[in-house]
Formats: sequence, C-alpha cells, structure tokens
Amino acid sequence: MQTISERINMVIEAAGLKKIEFARRLKITSSSVSTMCSGKTNPSNQTIALICKEFNVNETWLRTGEGDMFQPASSDILDEMAAAHGLSPEFAVIVRRLLKLPPEVQDQIVEAVFTAVEQIQQSRGETQAQREARLLREEADAVEQEGERSSASHSVKDA
Repeated sequence: MQTISERINMVIEAAGLKKIEFARRLKITSSSVSTMCSGKTNPSNQTIALICKEFNVNETWLRTGEGDMFQPASSDILDEMAAAHGLSPEFAVIVRRLLKLPPEVQDQIVEAVFTAVEQIQQSRGETQAQREARLLREEADAVEQEGERSSASHSVKDA
C-alpha cells in the first residue's frame, strides 16, 4: 500500500510540476515539500486541504489511498458557458487544465494560441482590417441573435 508521501509525489507528477513549482502553488516552502515527499514528515491538515483544493484531489485518496485520485468534475460556469456558446465539452476541459497551470505557462500557451490564430488568418489572406471588421460583424450578429432569442422567449411567455 502506498504512503501519503508517495501519493503526494503522484499528485506532483500528475500535475506535471517540479517540487519547487508545487511548493509555490501551495505557498509553502520547497523544503516542506521535500520532507513530505521523502516521508520524513507528514503534511499538516492545512497542507492536505491546500493540495486537495489547488489540484482537485480527493482528500480520502490523499489520506488513505482509497478511491480516485481526483474529485469528479462538477458542473460549473465553464460548463454553462460551453453550453451557452455551443462549445464542445473538450473546450471546458482545456480551460480547466489551463487554469491549473502556473501563470507563466498559461501566458505561454495563450501567446501560442494567438500566434496560431494569426497564422491561420494570414494563410486565409485576411488583413488586420478585415479581421477587425469580421470580429465586429460576428459580435453584432451574436448580440442580434441573443436579442431575437430574448424576444422569442418573451413572446412565448406572453402567449
């Protein structure tokens, strides 16, 4: 059976972090993480709570090894946004994972996405002015469609 130190190491590995990055995310010292990971000390209840909250870890699993490592995903604002805008469930998963990354990695990924979008637009021959005009049209269409849906729902209620 695994020890809590082994399970903490598994969380660090699953998160794709180094111990120092794990410590920063929890706002604890890297030496605390090292002693916990080596089994020299056990994490405090507060540290266990931090790990579970920050990394969506199942507390029972972390303490005892029973159950799944991670908490089941709950319906949240990302699911609502995905449904409202017709986005795939994978989109919400990507955003959730992005939110769990360190800010500097998030910034790198966002920059890479912007660069990829610009390259796609350029390969389509879209100029900056055309792109801005298209984005404005799309935004106006979305607002108009939302207004039509709102009017339609009021008409149904009034009938």
